[in-house]
Amino acid sequence: MTRRDFIMLSDALREAKGRIMDDATIDGSRKINQLRGVRRSAAMISAKIADDNPTFDIQRFLTDCGYGGTG
Repeated sequence: MTRRDFIMLSDALREAKGRIMDDATIDGSRKINQLRGVRRSAAMISAKIADDNPTFDIQRFLTDCGYGGTG
């Protein structure tokens, strides 16, 4: 994968998080569960990429996804 691919993935995950946050029709507990799902997806994707590419910066990817590296 290229840097461009990583940027595309992080943009998509950040956008998914933003859409959930902005959706007023989702109640509190559903919103929390959906946000957790996106965060888990970002963490799992970054771990898989790091397995394949030892120079991949997981913290930077998670930050780019909108999770500040911690979730």
